[in-house]
Amino acid sequence: MARALAALAVVTVAVTLAFGAAADTAIDDFSGRWQGKVLRQAGNGVATGLDPRELVVHMRVDDDGIELRWAAISMADAEGGQLTLDQMQAAFEPTDGPGVFTARKIKSRLLGKTRTGNPIEGKPFVWARHTGSTFTVYTLQIGTDGGYYLDQYSLTLIEGGLALDFLKLLPNGRLVIRGLLERTKG
Repeated sequence: MARALAALAVVTVAVTLAFGAAADTAIDDFSGRWQGKVLRQAGNGVATGLDPRELVVHMRVDDDGIELRWAAISMADAEGGQLTLDQMQAAFEPTDGPGVFTARKIKSRLLGKTRTGNPIEGKPFVWARHTGSTFTVYTLQIGTDGGYYLDQYSLTLIEGGLALDFLKLLPNGRLVIRGLLERTKG
């Protein structure tokens, strides 16, 4: 299993390098339903274990802005075979900056339903950016101890799908998730 997961990670990087990112794309090109497998790697850049996940991303772009929903299913307890579902939904509106969007509202299992706000007051600050062929969502949170938590969730259009790169910076390490998503119907 570990070899298969390592092979998927190598293929992900190879496909991204071989096909490269699509030329500058319109934000509308991200619209649709995308699905694929991703690999989760914990630690300080060293694989302490790989956790495969199934990821589904829905993105809708209209005159009011962008709605982004994603759900990840993973094995929470490999021995017990228990599945976990993590979901997040965010609505973004354009700002005066080209390709920069601010979150109107967010909803997740961890954060509950909230508006983006001041991280010092316990509210996550969420924004997004579209540049070239990549759409990136950033989430900044500050813990009660003053430590920071920064998520960077990048979707890059490549030939045949989307390359996903997720990075969570924590006070004591980082979490990396990478994968390839294909456009699906639905």
